[in-house]
Amino acid sequence: MSARHVLVLAAGKGTRMRSSRPKVLHRLAGCPLIEHVLRAADPLAAASTTLVVGHQAAAVERELAVSRGGLRFARQERQLGTAHAVLQAEAMLAGQHGTLIVLTGDAPLVAPGTAQALAETHERTGAAATVLTATLERPYGYGRSVRRGGQLAEVVEEADATPAQRALREVNSGIYAFDLAPLFGALRAVPEAGPKRERYLPGILRRYREQGLDVET
Repeated sequence: MSARHVLVLAAGKGTRMRSSRPKVLHRLAGCPLIEHVLRAADPLAAASTTLVVGHQAAAVERELAVSRGGLRFARQERQLGTAHAVLQAEAMLAGQHGTLIVLTGDAPLVAPGTAQALAETHERTGAAATVLTATLERPYGYGRSVRRGGQLAEVVEEADATPAQRALREVNSGIYAFDLAPLFGALRAVPEAGPKRERYLPGILRRYREQGLDVET
């Protein structure tokens, strides 16, 4: 089995929560949201676990230093999208090979078995990227998984979707497995979008397809 590495995206401000406390440190069932995410990753037996922190980074690092050892932290000083966030960990993962599991720090309901199944599917298929998707009765607000010929072709955000795409019920969870070898080079080529010139992880999926690389779900 190839080495596994875990990257947790935890830099967001949580603006909609209107709280002075970092979003990932809000407590659920007795512990911070991000602790639930880290527990879901525990069965992966990762060679390294890195958190990308930004908003109130010192508070997040301080709290996790008390509850957990062995974590590494990368700083995203400006929140310029999820692809940009992953790029902040490039130096820490330089020279590493294998699978990178990307989780979001505010998704406490991800089960350990789900993270394990994602990693196993990714490694079995040898894909460049594997996306964890879900089928929802009410998919409003989520990026839609657009398939062509049965294969995931791209993820289209709600605001950019056509009426036909909005009718799709399969959505992107924001959780991924990547082969480390092509990842960072491809991330740097993800185009900037919007007035803030942000880069988002779904952009890498279309790029991989254009390059003939395998994308699984």
